Amino acid sequence: EQADQGLALIEQAVRSDPDSPLTHAALAEADWVKYLITGDPMWRERTKAAVLDAQRRDPDRAQVHRVAGLVLYDAGYYEMAVGEYRRAIELDPANGDAYRRIGMVYDKSGQLQEALAAYQNAVRVDPERYANSQALGEYYFNRGDYEAAIRQMIRVEQLAPREPEAHRALGVAYTDIGKFSEAERELRIAISLEETASTLHSLGEALMYEQKEGEAIPQFLRALSLNPNRYLSWKDLAICYRRTNHAAESGSANRKGLAAAEKEMAQNPRSGYVRAVLAYLCARLGDRTRAESEVAQALRLSPNDSTLWVAATTYAALGQKDSLLALLGTAPNAVIADFNRWPDVADVRRDPRFSQLLKSRRIQ
Repeated sequence: EQADQGLALIEQAVRSDPDSPLTHAALAEADWVKYLITGDPMWRERTKAAVLDAQRRDPDRAQVHRVAGLVLYDAGYYEMAVGEYRRAIELDPANGDAYRRIGMVYDKSGQLQEALAAYQNAVRVDPERYANSQALGEYYFNRGDYEAAIRQMIRVEQLAPREPEAHRALGVAYTDIGKFSEAERELRIAISLEETASTLHSLGEALMYEQKEGEAIPQFLRALSLNPNRYLSWKDLAICYRRTNHAAESGSANRKGLAAAEKEMAQNPRSGYVRAVLAYLCARLGDRTRAESEVAQALRLSPNDSTLWVAATTYAALGQKDSLLALLGTAPNAVIADFNRWPDVADVRRDPRFSQLLKSRRIQ
């Protein structure tokens, strides 16, 4: 969360030692963090340039392979990214970051057992890095293993009690299981430590689950002021506006969200999750043909729980209850329970077939 200070120091290191591949690899990571914070594609291009500078000086360093893998992963070249990460592990077997990033690749491509093994290896070789425990916790949450997930998220908070992201991760975990007061507490702690677009968005989402759209709107607006390319924040802001009878503002937010999602999709066309969000936004904007095409592609590309949940909301927006119920019939209980808590699908909850699905799965 001190990215600007870190970036300044690393730039100084590059000037002091311009021929080292390590300084340029570090600069690539710092630029990437700035991209994640701001959403400005300029930082993504700076990352790529720094990676090339590092590779020109020595392409076979663990740090260089790790940042090269990051750029390839972001562009959707998953197999090549895994190759970079595996070479990084060969050169530096005690660094868990490459294992964690391999897990992210496998998670994206639906290779769930391989993803789990990679995340577990990351925690095993580098147990003090909170991001490793966070990634493993998110994996468990996405698979519906809440007990294991919460254990990891509490570990994250113990490792980094002054880190906003640690509290955000636990807050999101509580949101996912419907413990909204606990979620609000953790997310407000995170924001008190430092406002970030991701933490503000997460608080807005928790408030949406509680049907506090009026309180959620300022959180999304603040998040978007920090990062105007957050397509998820535009999507949820549009929902809040629609549910508070601000139709014009809702339509505008949907259009801006679609533009941001298309920009992200151009960078990584193999991301099923982004494509599912894009499909939802198309549905809300009345482009049914494109929404149906995009959601079908999303489910083929990334048949994971996160994509499935967004796809279900897309079918709800399209009014295609048969497709929606068929999809939920294949979903884990955790996804169905979370969908049932989402306030924007009240008409689906009134369908007796959905009630029967909840009863057959013993979901309260």
